[in-house]
Amino acid sequence: MRSGLPTRRFGLTLIELMVVVAIIAVLAGLLLAAIQQARESAVRAQSMNNLRQIALATHNFADAHQGKLPSIEGNRLGPKGRKSFFFAILPYMEQANISAVPSSKRRQHLPLVQAYISPADPTYTGEFPGVTSYAANAQVFHGMPRLSRTFADGTSNTIAFAEHYAEDCRGAKFFYDGVNPHQYAHRATFADGGDEIGHGANSMDIYPITKGNPPTSTAPGSLTFQVAPSRKECYPGLAQTPHRSGMLVALGDGSLRILAPSISPTTYWDAVTPAKGEMLGNDWQ
Repeated sequence: MRSGLPTRRFGLTLIELMVVVAIIAVLAGLLLAAIQQARESAVRAQSMNNLRQIALATHNFADAHQGKLPSIEGNRLGPKGRKSFFFAILPYMEQANISAVPSSKRRQHLPLVQAYISPADPTYTGEFPGVTSYAANAQVFHGMPRLSRTFADGTSNTIAFAEHYAEDCRGAKFFYDGVNPHQYAHRATFADGGDEIGHGANSMDIYPITKGNPPTSTAPGSLTFQVAPSRKECYPGLAQTPHRSGMLVALGDGSLRILAPSISPTTYWDAVTPAKGEMLGNDWQ
């Protein structure tokens, strides 16, 4: 039996609907940010693992060669004469098959070394498998480097490897078998003064100058490294990191560190020079 009372209809007003939509949008934004953060953390972890492999291979190389290290310019008097640094350590990264490729065929037949490519590198296309997203510190691995003697300032206070865009950094590409610096085919280094370190021969790199007592190291323009630059902004004479949180580096002792974008130029370049006697600033801690 009907009571005769009007039936109530329940629904959302326009304001209530807008509130619901706004809540959903906020939750979606938070979820998206969390996913992006997790993805960035995973990519950064993979890149740090690559750097760890490179540092470990370097130490294993030194162990097998009485403390001697390969040089960036392929010093013919070194333990792996006429081979670039990154090419020389390939057998210690379980890549001995690549190191056996004849020098006359390397550039055409260089295969991809996955550990040499950063998963966050925005320039890597796969078109040039012989490139690398990591660079050796030219101030360390020049001439006749040795694991003990070269790191006079301490292996834990010296940067050995840093990130670097692999391709299309104002046209420059960084090949892991390169030994001669060139405008468009740069060897895989940073702070590289050419074959005469400190004199800028055949190099576009920014590198440190050490002065004073006590000594400090600086570079022109108070530059350090670039943080997530675009291809147009990328300068091949500096190291670049694709991570906005800071530069991933491996130190001489094999440990890893993230250098804050705000690190002072003096502290950064003091850590680049391996044997100048500088005291690192508080922002290194």
